[in-house]
Order: sequence, then C-alpha cells, then structure tokens
Amino acid sequence: MISGEWWSGNRLTIALNEFQTSLSPEQRKHFNEISSGTPAAEDVISLSEEIDKKNSTRRSRVWVQRTSGVLNSVQQYSAIVDTFIQANPTIAALVWGSVKFVILAAINFSDYFESLSRRFEQFSKYCPRLREYEKLFGDSVRVRDALSDFYAVVVVFCTKALGGIQEKAIKRFVKSLSSSFKDDFGLLEQNLSAARDEVDAEIRLASEQKAHGCRELQQIEYRKNERYRSGYQVEVQENRIHRSLEQTEITANRLFRSLQLVGMAKQNQLQLQKIVREEERYRIRLHRMVCNYDYTWNLRMARMTRCPDTGLWLFERPEFKGWLEGTLPNCLWCYGTTGCGKTVITGHVIDHLMTTRPSEESRAVAYYFFDFRRKESLSILTFLRSILHQVLRIDKISPEIQRRLEEIFIGTTGTREPDLIELQGLITDVCATNIQEEVFLVVDGIDEADEGVRKIVLQFLKDMQLCARVKLFAAGQPEVDIKKVVRCVTISITPRELEDDIRTFIDVQVEKELNGVLSVHESGLVDKIKDVLAWKAQGMFLWVDLQIKAIRGACEDDGTADRVPQLLDDLPRDIQEIYSRALQKLLCSGAQRTEITRNVFRWVICARRPMNINELEEAATIKVGQKSWKEPPIKLSWPTLSKLCGNLLAFDDSDGSIFLAHHSVLQFLQSCMNLNIPSIDRFHFQVDEADRYLGELCVTYLNFIDFKMSLTTTHDSSTLRPLARPLELGLHVLPGLKKLYSQGSSSRSQRPLDKYNFSIEDQLRAVMSTSRAAKSIPQFILLDYCRTNWYHHCAVFSPDDDDVRSFVELQKLVLRKQLPFRCHPWDPPDRSSPYPYWSLFYWACPRARLQVPGDDFGKPIGNGSYFLPVLPAILTMLIYF
Repeated sequence: MISGEWWSGNRLTIALNEFQTSLSPEQRKHFNEISSGTPAAEDVISLSEEIDKKNSTRRSRVWVQRTSGVLNSVQQYSAIVDTFIQANPTIAALVWGSVKFVILAAINFSDYFESLSRRFEQFSKYCPRLREYEKLFGDSVRVRDALSDFYAVVVVFCTKALGGIQEKAIKRFVKSLSSSFKDDFGLLEQNLSAARDEVDAEIRLASEQKAHGCRELQQIEYRKNERYRSGYQVEVQENRIHRSLEQTEITANRLFRSLQLVGMAKQNQLQLQKIVREEERYRIRLHRMVCNYDYTWNLRMARMTRCPDTGLWLFERPEFKGWLEGTLPNCLWCYGTTGCGKTVITGHVIDHLMTTRPSEESRAVAYYFFDFRRKESLSILTFLRSILHQVLRIDKISPEIQRRLEEIFIGTTGTREPDLIELQGLITDVCATNIQEEVFLVVDGIDEADEGVRKIVLQFLKDMQLCARVKLFAAGQPEVDIKKVVRCVTISITPRELEDDIRTFIDVQVEKELNGVLSVHESGLVDKIKDVLAWKAQGMFLWVDLQIKAIRGACEDDGTADRVPQLLDDLPRDIQEIYSRALQKLLCSGAQRTEITRNVFRWVICARRPMNINELEEAATIKVGQKSWKEPPIKLSWPTLSKLCGNLLAFDDSDGSIFLAHHSVLQFLQSCMNLNIPSIDRFHFQVDEADRYLGELCVTYLNFIDFKMSLTTTHDSSTLRPLARPLELGLHVLPGLKKLYSQGSSSRSQRPLDKYNFSIEDQLRAVMSTSRAAKSIPQFILLDYCRTNWYHHCAVFSPDDDDVRSFVELQKLVLRKQLPFRCHPWDPPDRSSPYPYWSLFYWACPRARLQVPGDDFGKPIGNGSYFLPVLPAILTMLIYF
C-alpha cells in the first residue's frame, strides 16, 4: 500500500523537484547535461556500454544485466510521457536523467553500487511492459497517472540512493551497522510494489473499460451492422425483387417477341397457306374446266358386270406380261367378236394396273370408253379432254402447262371449243414432262366411234407411242385393225380363252335370272341349261345373257318350264339371229305396241342424254301435232319395258336410266333392211330421221295449249298499265256494280273505294321476281328434257322442207314470249338488247356452224373434223323478220 504522502498532488513532479534539490550545484549542472533530451533506445545502449566500461575492473560484471531492465523501462516511459503528457515535455528527460545520474554516481562506490544494482534488478521485475501498454492503453489517463506514480517512486529511490552516495563513508558505515540496505529502501520497495499493483489495477480497469468499450463498440458496430445488414437484406431483397421484375419483364418481353414472331410466322404461314390454297383451288377449278364428262361411269358399270375370278387368263398371257414389263412394244391391242366382254376385260385391266403397281414406281392410269349409249362419249373433244383431265396432276402442273391450260380453257370460254391439235400437244407434253411417272392409256370401244373420230384416235395413239414412259392398251372389234397405224402386240379373245369365264358367268346369271322362275325340282333342267349354253356360247357373254332372259320370258309367259327344252334345242346361232327373233316376236304383239316399241328405240338411241322409264312412258305415246297433254295409255316398269323391247334394253339401277343392251343392237337396226327378213323392216332405223322425229315431238310438246292457258311471268313489264284504284277494274266488268257505286255520295270521304290506293304493277312485279320452277306442272315429266334439248333436234328444220308444218311450229316456239317455264337458252339476255331479237341472234350466231367431228351428215374439213349447221332455221327466221 503506498503511503498517503506519496499520493497527494503530482507525485512525479514533486519527486523530480526533490531529486534536483538534493543535488549540489555541480551535480545539478551535470544532471542538466545528461537530462537535456528525451532518451532513445540508443541512449540505453550507450549508458549500458558506459556502465560496463567503468565496471570492467571489478569482478562482478552483472551491472549491465541488473540495470538494463530499469533503463529500458524508463526509456519507454520517457517515450510515453513525451508522447501523451504534453504539458511539460522535460519530465521524461528528468526521469531518465535521475536514474542515469544515480547509476553513474553509484559506479564509483563499489560496495554501495553492488547493493544498488541488486535493487535495480528487483525494480526491473516491477517495471511494466510499457510498449504493450502504449499500444493498448495509450489513451487511458488513469493508466498514465499510475505509471507516473510508479516512476515517481523510482525517482524517490534515486533521490534516496543519491543521498546515500553523498554521505561520508563513516556515516554510511555506521548506518549500515544499525540498519541494512534493505531496511533503508524497504519502504520504497513497498511503494514501488504498490505502484506496480496500482498500475496493474489500472491496467486491468483500463483493460476492462477497453474491453467494455470494445464490447460496446462491438455492440454498436453489431447493431450498426445489423441495421446495415437489415438494410442490406432489404436492399438485396429489393434488388432481388427488382431483378426478378426485370427478369419477368425481360421474360415477358421475350415471350411477347416470341408470340409476335410466332404470330408473324403463323400469319405468314396462314398467308402462305392461303396463297397455296388459292393456287390449289385455282388449279382445281382449272382442272375441272378441262373436262365435265363423267368418264368413270363405264368403269363402274364394268365392275358391276364382271363376275368374281374372271378375266384372270389375260394377265397370264406372255403378251400382256411382256407389254407390262416393257420387253414388247408399248401398245397392246386386245380384240374379239361382238359380245365377248371386251369392255369388262378393259375395266379389269384398269383395276389391275391401278392396284398392282410396285411400291417404288409411280404410275398414272388414264382410260376412256367410247360408248354408243352416251352420245357425248363419241366426240373426239370429249375423248381428248378426258385423257388430259386424267394425266394432269393438280400438284404437278407446271407454270408453262398452266399458262397453256388458261389459254385453251379460260381465254376461249364461251367463244369456241378447244382446238384438237392444242389438246393433243398438251397431252403429249404433260406425259413427256413427267419422266418419273409411267403413264398407261387404256381405250375401249374404238369401233363404236364414227370413222372420222376413229382415225383421229388412232393417230393420237400413234403419236403417244413415241413418248418414252407411255404404254397403250386398246380394245375393240377386229375390223378396227389398229395394227395398220400403230405398232403393237395383239391378243385375240377366243372362245377357248373364255370357257371358264363363260361357265362362271352362266352360273351367276342363271342364279340371278332363273332362281325364282324354275323350281327346286327342276335342278336337272337347270344343269342342262348351263351345259347347253356353255357349249353353244362360243365366247359370247351377250349371247348367253340374252338366251337366259329369253328362257325367263318363256317361263313367265307360259307359267311353266315346259317350253325350255324346245328353246334349248332351237337356240339362235349368233347375235343377229337373236335380234331377228326378238323383233319378229315383237311384231306379234300388235301394231300399237310395235309403234310404241319403235318410239322407245328412237328416244333411247337419239336422246341427248339417257332417258328414264317415266320419261319414256310419256315420250313413246306422244304424236306429232298433238295439241295438249294426254295421260299415257300404258304404264311402264322395267320388266314391262324390257319385255316390250325384246330384252334389247339395259337398265342402270344407280340412276334409273335406260339404254341399248349393246351397240350391236343399233348396228342391227340400221342394217336389218339388208337381211332379207321382210317382217322386221318396220324396225329399220336411220339416225337422222329419228333425230328429226324427236325434234318434231319436242316442238309439239312445248306448244301444248296446256302451257298457253297457264299464268306466266314475263321479263318485259313495259306493257303493264298501273291502276291507281284497282277496284275500279270490277266496275267496268260488272255494270250493276258501277251503278251502285255511282249512287253513293259525291263526297270523296264517303266513297269506300277511294280509301284504297295501291299499284297492281308493283304486285305483278313482286310475283315476277320469284324464281320459276323447272317444271310448271308435276305430270309433265318430259318437259324438262324438251325445254333443254329441243334446239339440238331441230338443227335440220328448214322452210324449204316438203312439210313446212314443223318449221311453223318451231317458229312459234322460238318467237313465243310468255311461257310458264324457261325453254329459250338465250333468255334472259346477258346484255342489253338494242333490237327485239338481239339476244336470240347473239346466241345463234356462234352456233350456226358448230364444229362437230365425225358426224354422218357433216361436211369434212382439212383436219378430219366436220362442220354441222346447227340452227339454220333460226337464222333464216331472223332474216325473214
């Protein structure tokens, strides 16, 4: 515990003042010299060397070690004092000077110096680690004060040690006897220890304060950091949200741009698809313009006629295989006699080519059937347009082909028919450009076409044979002799080849025709019928079919099959004999039925389109010059009609149309005059006469008075007179009503008729604006045909005819305006009419000389076609007017 006197006032200053007071003037002067400046580390080293030098003569050389601790501590304290105690900078030098002065003074007294050095060595243990304190607690006032107190004790020690040095030796000796050195300096040692404890306490306190301050600073810093981290976290979160929003916006923008691009791509794709669809639709429309004829009808009929597992022999023939594989000429000519099934075989060939092509091979099959039953099929234009329609692929129409199609079928619409040479060249070019596609052209019934058409077809086939990937198949009768024009390989359809097919056909037809006629007990008769027919058929399916129908007719007429064996024993030898017997049998039915039969043949052969049973029922009973419509005296059904015409007609279940059973029927009717069979002369047939007869019947039908009495509509309302008060019309008709009306009041307000005011003209115009039906009255079944085809049959009518009645009736029909139906193809006019009959004239002019190739009564021109004067009667009529 430090004595109280040491802890009043500034102890270090007091200690230094006392130390200086204890010095003599000379000592003070020396003290001032050594205390002139703040000691440095070099001064400690210099003093240590000086002590060591002066102590070199003594045995003990530990002074330097004993005093070095105190000297270093004082030097460090001096630096601290000089740095932190700015009030009196000489204090550090004075402390250092006090210690140095005492040490230097004590060196001269060896015995005293030894004790003093030991004391300094003890002091060194108490000296604090000032360098560390300076770093840690340099700003602590209490630590500085404690250190100052500590070094004040050191200065006091130096003062007392100096006093001991200054005492005389006797006095020191006496004093040493009474008290030891330890006793003299014990109190100082205690004070030094206490000062050191005080320093340590202050250091601990300063350390705690420092630590507390550090902790507080740490807490403050932690709170600041927390706030900063919180703010930073908020900022990070805000930044994250901002970045998320930015990313969302970027994603939305990208999505928007993607949707825009997708939308633009879809729009472009839709536009492209629209353009492609428009182009495709345009090509489809252009493709449809090529041909409006149904060339598939004959193929469908051939498929319906063909029996299963027939016609396979043809595909096994080496000629067919060589033609198909390309080892033989690229044209195959298949011919046979009448009724041997050439059309059915041709249909089978078409199906075979369509269904058996190799998977790696692209193949196009174009086919055509010349059919006497369909007049339009016998035209060379229909043939070429049908072939072009099939070889053209909508997806493979090149720009050049499209341009040529437009020139042919769009540029000339309504003005002229396409040119034959243009069509043939276009077909050839289309087949030549499709080098990757093999084209098969299948033609049947060339013999049914006229001579002029036949020549053009054969020349066309010859030209097509030059195309590299084109193969031709033609079928017909031997008289066509295609080998003279086209290099080809031939297959003759012989009875031997058709034996199996004939038996299959007989089985099917017997089951179909005689199943309900012959009883089960007559199975032996059925077998006999099959055997006899197969033996005498000679490869003629038509002959078999007609014989089975004749047997069925005999069974139906007799109600029994007793006459069948007799029929089998006396079967006709060929087709002509069948036709002859059928016509002879018809003559036995009476004159009226015979005439009806002749009329049916005329209509079936010369009609512009196939007729149905109801139309034939009316047509066969109308007479030229008939004034009004009459109920037909007969009712026809297909069995009745077939029996009426000797089974020489055929019936199409799909549309109910009637046609000849075979084109050989027409050939027989045209040549029956040369058969020396007088009984059938009445059925002799000439196409031009029959066609004129149909024209007379059409004009007669359209001039029926039934149509004159009908309320009609008219496009010319200029003759209509409007009536402001239509009820006054009755006043002129009924005088009594007029008198009653005139007796009324003269005031207009009392006249009931004056209240009503509307225009009859407006009402009539409203009626006229309604659409007119194709048929005015349901029972006029033939009306539709007559009003749409009459002018085709009237082509040869002329005022120079021996009987001008037909021309007069035609004139009435042409110039007649009011009809309950439309029958004038020029009505209504497509353009304004500057003259009364301008629309008629405009329609008739381009049809006055219409190119109809190969007609019997046309006049040939250079390219094998014929010109036919269509309506000279109409033009003559206009000239008269």
